[in-house]
Amino acid sequence: MENQQLAYDLSYFEKSKPETETQTLRVSENPNKIAFKKFLHNMKIVLMAFMVVTVATLMLTTQATNNSLLGEISKSEAILAEEQATGDFLEDQLSENMSVQEISAYAEQELGLIKMVKAQVNYITLDNENEIEVKQQSLASVFDSISAGFMNIMEYMTP
Repeated sequence: MENQQLAYDLSYFEKSKPETETQTLRVSENPNKIAFKKFLHNMKIVLMAFMVVTVATLMLTTQATNNSLLGEISKSEAILAEEQATGDFLEDQLSENMSVQEISAYAEQELGLIKMVKAQVNYITLDNENEIEVKQQSLASVFDSISAGFMNIMEYMTP
């Protein structure tokens, strides 16, 4: 009776179990439903495996394409650098062969030309842009116009 002295003895509130045996009912699922659930589970596994293989294949293909394009870019950059170096070399060669001093010396010594004076430059104004009147020139004026053209080229090339 020791339990009766306790203030909170919960054993008095418990329902007593009947002494008769209880029967347990078993509920089984439809075998077709179980087979369909297994089929869905297997399909999920197959689909996930397919997705993993697809993503891996795409990644490998992309990496291979990227490597191929990087190789082509590096080859093109090497060709570009080589061509730029060739262009620079040819430009230097041209500037050495065509310096203004050399052209001026050649014109004076070999051709007997002289530098044009600014007063020799003639300016033409046209009243009507559709018509140009050309005057007859003497042989000396033809030579002067040729030398003037040459000197204009020389002034253009002078920095």
